[in-house]
Amino acid sequence: MADAFVREYRELATDAKGRVMAAGREDGTPVPNNVSYTTSTQSAAFGNHTHLIRVMVEADAWADIGSAPVAVKADGIKLNADVEYYFGVLPTHKIAFYDGAS
Repeated sequence: MADAFVREYRELATDAKGRVMAAGREDGTPVPNNVSYTTSTQSAAFGNHTHLIRVMVEADAWADIGSAPVAVKADGIKLNADVEYYFGVLPTHKIAFYDGAS
């Protein structure tokens, strides 16, 4: 069994000139939404104001994002271990993870 570390963000970060950056704002509002997986396992639903998530898996995985996601190799998003990924998401959606072998 492996773990996926998911962090939800309400807002994107901005630089000193107010330009939007491709990163979540770390201001105390991020919410962890972690998942242990082998077969396709869904996270809890994202919050009502979540628009960006950061994901890191401790073992290679396949992912799917949606209202009722099912992660499979055939059309999933391939995630490599120990790499941070950012995804724009819709509030109340979920992310599912699969280890690709179970």
